[in-house]
Amino acid sequence: RGISREIKIPINVGILCGRAFGNPKDPPVLCLHGWQDNCNTFEKLIPLLPKNHYYVAMDMIGHGHSVGLPSEMMYDLRNYIAMIHGMAKYMGWKSFTALGHSLGGCILICFAAVFPEMIEKLILIESRIFWYPLSQAIKMLRSRVENVLQTNEKSSDRLYTYPEIKSRLQAFNKAIDDEAADILLERGISKEKDGKYKVRRDKRIAKLPHFISEEMAVLCIKKLKAPTYHLLAVNGFKNSHNLLENDKHLGLSDKPNHVYIEVKGNHFAHLSEPQGVADVVTKVLNGGVKVASKIL
Repeated sequence: RGISREIKIPINVGILCGRAFGNPKDPPVLCLHGWQDNCNTFEKLIPLLPKNHYYVAMDMIGHGHSVGLPSEMMYDLRNYIAMIHGMAKYMGWKSFTALGHSLGGCILICFAAVFPEMIEKLILIESRIFWYPLSQAIKMLRSRVENVLQTNEKSSDRLYTYPEIKSRLQAFNKAIDDEAADILLERGISKEKDGKYKVRRDKRIAKLPHFISEEMAVLCIKKLKAPTYHLLAVNGFKNSHNLLENDKHLGLSDKPNHVYIEVKGNHFAHLSEPQGVADVVTKVLNGGVKVASKIL
């Protein structure tokens, strides 16, 4: 679309791929997508944001064009924290603003708790921390190990026509309209034999979301120091995933440096109705939004 350039970043497990927008000399903003998506999720939002920042939107490990983990490894929070740290080190960023959609925001909350000195501002779009009760820890560990073993046994990928694969994506997430689906699939599939397509992501990430204990989630929120701006869509997670109740339980909504901001749209508001999201993010980047604990 002529508004970005492809970027590749080497980390400990291989090459991360993504898109960069703007001048590398400007203040950096790292953008992380949601579960099973890719960096194209920001393709309509970033061009609407201030031109005096440098935006780097990456495919996370196991997603899009980026490297997946070795077959014997499991995806967990530590991998993603190391991924972000590796990206920042390669880019020469001592600190940066972070913007995350859904699971990307969840990961960034945890990163900001572990490395608070590296996050200047944290902008969340429809994000929540996914956790499990400590009593379920052994069950969760077994499920992950079995997932790795089962996935390794399945060597072939199913092929689909483009209409089939697009239909599957929209059936899985009804918040994705036709244009958004095409944008995500541009980076989320690869063309194979007979003109058919396969999904371009590691199958193991299908088991990813609930990857930390309740106690760990609470501790991450306690350690979170960065001003946090949480954009919630009118028809998004606050209705379908008990997001506000979850944040209250973990203590996020009570933090004095956290604020909720309501925007139009659904869980993919940044992609389907980007102007409203861009207006808020622009104010945040320009220092025009003050943080103060607030429940919608």
